[in-house]
Amino acid sequence: MLHNEGQQIVTTQPHMHNAFSAMQQKYEVYMRCVTWSRDSHGLFDYESKNIAKKNIKTQTGGKILRVNDDVEFVSIRTKPEEVDTNAKPMIIVR
Repeated sequence: MLHNEGQQIVTTQPHMHNAFSAMQQKYEVYMRCVTWSRDSHGLFDYESKNIAKKNIKTQTGGKILRVNDDVEFVSIRTKPEEVDTNAKPMIIVR
């Protein structure tokens, strides 16, 4: 920003540390995944005792893959078949 005070021109700039800190702000995504056996035709079986719970926390993008009755969080660039032949992509987090 320029300020004209008589013949002298004074420039002021935002404090670079604060601007840089704002750009570097980190976010975390918390995910709670619940999976169950596929023998229920894709519907959630509320009476089932065979459910798997997994908490995932990330500060980067990635994707969630279902691998049999479990989930894995991997890089966006990772192909499902690199993790497991039965891996199925579920969702992408950006």
